[in-house]
Amino acid sequence: MTLLALTSLLAALTTLSITISILVRSRRTRLQTYFAVLNANLAACLVCVLVLNSNNPMSQLWGARAFVLCVLLLPITGLRFFSLLLTDLEKVLSPILSACYPFSIALGALTLTPVFHYILFRFICSVFITGIFAFCFILIVFRFRSSPSEGERSRLRPVLVGGFITLILVVLDVVSFHLDWPYVFLGSFCLAIYMYYMLQIVLFARALDTSEVLGRGVVLGILSFLIAGLYWLMTVWAQTYKQQTYKFSTFFPTVLVASIIILILYEPLKNEVEGRATEYFFRQRRELRVLLEQLRRDLANVIDLDKTSRLLLERLRRSKRVTHASFYLLRPRGGGFKRVHSFGLGEPPITHIDLGRHASFIQYLQETQAPVVKQDVEFRYTSTLLHWKVQGEGVYEEERLIDVLRTLDDIKADVSFPCISSNNKVLGLINLKEERFDDAYSSEEQSFMMMVAAQVAITIENSRLFEKVKERDRLAALGEMAAGLAHEIRNPLGAIKGAAQLLNPKTFDGVESEFLSIILEEVERLNTVVTQFLDYARPLRSNFALVDINQVLERTLLLFENEEQMAQIEVKTSLQKDLPLFHADAEQLKQVFINLIRNGADAMPEGGQLTLHTRLLAELDPPAVEILIADEGLGIDEDGLKNIFIPFYTTKNNGTGLGLSICQRIIENHDGSIEIQSQVGQGTQFTIRLPVPRNSSSGITG
Repeated sequence: MTLLALTSLLAALTTLSITISILVRSRRTRLQTYFAVLNANLAACLVCVLVLNSNNPMSQLWGARAFVLCVLLLPITGLRFFSLLLTDLEKVLSPILSACYPFSIALGALTLTPVFHYILFRFICSVFITGIFAFCFILIVFRFRSSPSEGERSRLRPVLVGGFITLILVVLDVVSFHLDWPYVFLGSFCLAIYMYYMLQIVLFARALDTSEVLGRGVVLGILSFLIAGLYWLMTVWAQTYKQQTYKFSTFFPTVLVASIIILILYEPLKNEVEGRATEYFFRQRRELRVLLEQLRRDLANVIDLDKTSRLLLERLRRSKRVTHASFYLLRPRGGGFKRVHSFGLGEPPITHIDLGRHASFIQYLQETQAPVVKQDVEFRYTSTLLHWKVQGEGVYEEERLIDVLRTLDDIKADVSFPCISSNNKVLGLINLKEERFDDAYSSEEQSFMMMVAAQVAITIENSRLFEKVKERDRLAALGEMAAGLAHEIRNPLGAIKGAAQLLNPKTFDGVESEFLSIILEEVERLNTVVTQFLDYARPLRSNFALVDINQVLERTLLLFENEEQMAQIEVKTSLQKDLPLFHADAEQLKQVFINLIRNGADAMPEGGQLTLHTRLLAELDPPAVEILIADEGLGIDEDGLKNIFIPFYTTKNNGTGLGLSICQRIIENHDGSIEIQSQVGQGTQFTIRLPVPRNSSSGITG
């Protein structure tokens, strides 16, 4: 068998395997289906090349006719594939594809006539086929030059260069075969490699980076030579031992023994070859791998989240493979992620990844539960999924992918690694950016980083479990103290207040009368503290009924109409109409709103705007009503935000520190969440989310 026949057989098996691997998939896109058809067409052409290499003249004649017939189908199957790959150029390719049908049929019919033997006929067929594929690559060049995305250009570059080289080598193979030139094999070999490369793009909407291809090629080449060498040694030994009588009875046992040895040695041999290749060819990758493995071991002994994030970013900074990094943590009550630490030049990434503004990114993370690579998302958007509909939903992916890319820019990330909990919930994000290179992190490095992210997720779970245990013990102790406080403090307070009230203020001068008033005021304040504390410690008694949250807010605002404190406050309301009714305790919710509105007014002694906003978050499961109460006041610093819901913590001179704790308890009693965002000098915003059953009167359906 000639070298051309061997390489044609290899390419035929490769393209046929690609076809089968796609067609056996239960779910496949039109792009994948037409790519399988193109590979089946190529496999048929390569089989015809094998027939052409036979010694039978009749087989060669009909093999040549079959080859031309199969090749004439390539413009149709090729244009079908490229029209879906380059979706924005489909209008240009569709008329050309329509013209190819009659032309290919006409040339195919002439193939079965004596005209087939004329050189001019074969020349016309060659120009037709080569011209179609050259035109396709010209369109890729146009797409490459006009693309605004550097990431897409870096991914299209190997597609363009590899395709051009493959086309040239295949043409040279055909010319060399007809002119009887030697060494006609590079085209088929290059075609097999190129179609496998395109398979990665079609199946996974991503292209392998150059270092990854080189690394896999080095490992595969070394392993192939070692395995082939072992087979060769075993067969040579068998031939020598049997005195050159090489029969099936000696060949089969020899191959069986060689296969067993290779199966035993394959895994350690593969690991050793990969390690050596990485050490010599990719030293920086090896150093990053060692650093990440050490980081994963160190994180196993840490439970404090602040220490975890600092250790994580410090090690990444030391790796010298990251110019920007940030760590985001899921808010304890959901609703988005908050930036904990970050480093990098220029403006820092955004403080919060909010469920409202960045819902597409959070949903994308939860669905994929894999690294979100910016270039991969760009590639999906611009090359393969621009007009592809999400299965079962009937909406285009385009808008969602744009939102994902916008969020990646906001958090200054080339790749975002989710920290996934044991129940498949994303607890945090590790974001990396390398400005010096386009493809900074290979798939292997991303897998190492995901192992670190998994360890960080375990640390987050352990830390929050520890905090819950501490909180439970603290609340249990507070509950035990409540009954004692009621008797030990309230009774003496009642006696003091009663005695003070019996005193006649007329018998005292001005100073003593003022002191008496102070006694009564302070006794009343202390009594209020004890009452609120008892309310906090006592189990909530709720009277749930269907409520309209907008009506509750409007009635709450009526209570503040005549208050002097609200005179300089401009109240701005933005209440979504037709919000669903849901079961809640209206009086308890009113208590929450009174507390938050009063806090907002207290934070703006010089006046300002107080904003109340409601809306339905239908994308959540279950849906939720969101209430925003925001002020333009003094704001709260980072330390204050950490302790804001802890009982008895207050930033007011006369505050009890129990108001927000009671608000939190009421909202949690409604299975909701309350969050706070604040910046010193810019104001504070409270976000309340209350779940709405899908069968409520809102008309929401599952």
